[in-house]
Amino acid sequence: MLREERLRLILDRLQKNQRVSSTALIHELNVSEGTIRRDLNELQESGLLQKVHGGAVPRPEAPRVFAGRKDYASESKNLLAIKAVSLLREGQLILIDGGTSNWHMARQIPTGIRLTVVTNSLPIASELTDHPNIDLFVLGGRVFKGARVTLDIQSSDLLDEIHADLAFIGIRSIHPQKGLTTLELEEARLKRHMVRSSEKTVVLCTNDKLNTSDQYSICGIDELDILIAEDTADPDILETYRKLGIEIL
Repeated sequence: MLREERLRLILDRLQKNQRVSSTALIHELNVSEGTIRRDLNELQESGLLQKVHGGAVPRPEAPRVFAGRKDYASESKNLLAIKAVSLLREGQLILIDGGTSNWHMARQIPTGIRLTVVTNSLPIASELTDHPNIDLFVLGGRVFKGARVTLDIQSSDLLDEIHADLAFIGIRSIHPQKGLTTLELEEARLKRHMVRSSEKTVVLCTNDKLNTSDQYSICGIDELDILIAEDTADPDILETYRKLGIEIL
């Protein structure tokens, strides 16, 4: 069977059953485990499915606006947030980009730790306003209502004067060759400035974002230092990023 025929059959089985098993596909198509792994990787990179342990499921469509995304996969994001908070140290200056995973992290920052936080996220700023030990700075500019973040060239200029310890970048997509990408050009530009203004770049990543890409580049994969992933993420996928020198939490 030709490669194109295999891919169509896999997608057909996925549409009918909402899940495909690698073992079942190996027997049905009479191919090797490596062939099925490559097929599923290719379909995932094209955004047509999401690999899981033992097979694949349809890629979930996350809501585009903050209000809809806030409670989407909230349990997974809370677990990522716990890992992210473990990176915080007394006296750090950190950049927190917009995004619901970062919002979950902000909600879990302990009240006893002293930090300086710079953010362009209105919900994150609101969450941290009452934190007793955070010196909070909010980047100004036009409000991008869907994501509830501010975007302005003057914010980028301000970031050029900052050298942060950590930058927590909100992402939609991450790919081992294409790096971090997003759907909005203005967002990509501000995120890029955050990356360049920080000692280390961190992303909190749910499984559906792994090995996917969008139109606008934030930064190359070599500029990412720490990838905080779900415990259920495909080990083979995570190993790809680990081999690129990225610390996986």
